[in-house]
Amino acid sequence: MLPDMEFVGHENATAENGPWMITLDAPSFSFVMQHACNCALREEAYRAYITQALNGDLDNTPIINHLLKLRLKKAKLLNYNNYAEEYHRLC
Repeated sequence: MLPDMEFVGHENATAENGPWMITLDAPSFSFVMQHACNCALREEAYRAYITQALNGDLDNTPIINHLLKLRLKKAKLLNYNNYAEEYHRLC
């Protein structure tokens, strides 16, 4: 059960029955993951959280691809086959 929250425009809402508005900001997400009794709700929140940077304005796929290319280039310059070999040497 979630603690009491302010339900603006939903005076008949309850912590048990909602309606709820959950953001993917860390405090809201963490709270839902720790306290929500509904497994489907936790799964939906988790999937939304881990995929939020794959679409729209938050899509960071081009940045990740660029970083991967730079890591491979660095590894090749240092005479390694891939970044993992170079990284392992640093550990």
